Amino acid sequence: MSGQEEISFQIAGRRIPFVKLENKPSGQYIYFPISKDGLHYSIHPAGNPHLRNKFGQLAELDLEDLKRTTVEDFMTLFRYPSHNRDVLVLPLPNDFGAWFGDIFDIPSFLGRLFSAHSLYVMKAGRLPEFFQAKPGRYIIIDPLKDAVMMQFEGNPYGPLNFPLNEGPSNPRMKNMFSINLGIQKALSKIPDSQFPDIQPDEFTISQMMAQIKAVFDQVQVIRWREGGQELPRGPMMQYFRRRRFSF
Repeated sequence: MSGQEEISFQIAGRRIPFVKLENKPSGQYIYFPISKDGLHYSIHPAGNPHLRNKFGQLAELDLEDLKRTTVEDFMTLFRYPSHNRDVLVLPLPNDFGAWFGDIFDIPSFLGRLFSAHSLYVMKAGRLPEFFQAKPGRYIIIDPLKDAVMMQFEGNPYGPLNFPLNEGPSNPRMKNMFSINLGIQKALSKIPDSQFPDIQPDEFTISQMMAQIKAVFDQVQVIRWREGGQELPRGPMMQYFRRRRFSF
């Protein structure tokens, strides 16, 4: 990373800066212009990385504590759901995370996210069998626990699974994710009045909704059963309406 870079959202044809990356003699900085309170994460040659705004420090990554992290600590991040109700499993593209670019728009993001055109539904207890039969990267949505998990290819320990709002229960893992949790908490407190006044015309809204609908219409739900049986359950949105899923 060198100089200055920016990642923006594109909504209704308008570019809205979200993250700005800067290199300075004093360190590396990640700014969040949308917060309007100076929210930034910084890494310096000496001292702990920290998250601050104009009111003070919000979070800090304790590097000494990070060095004491053990394999046992790290393993607490991975586990399967403790129930056997239905979960949703979304295959991720191989280049997931590498195609955000400097402009982020919702229809394009969803098109890439659902590029496999399939969404699996299965009992949580069948996840180990599924991951063994179909190695890959997946997002797992647990409607019962209102949780989102991630499975990485070749990981035999279960998906990355901890409360997104509270963070890991293990103190050293909570330290590892302290900055992420701090950013999430700070951004969640931004009042709607601080967001740019975006008032797209009806044509722009209908065009964007048509693009999103076209993406969702291509996604088929597949019920995964014991022994690798794959039973088609129809288009995703129709399936959700029948099952009355809500997120």
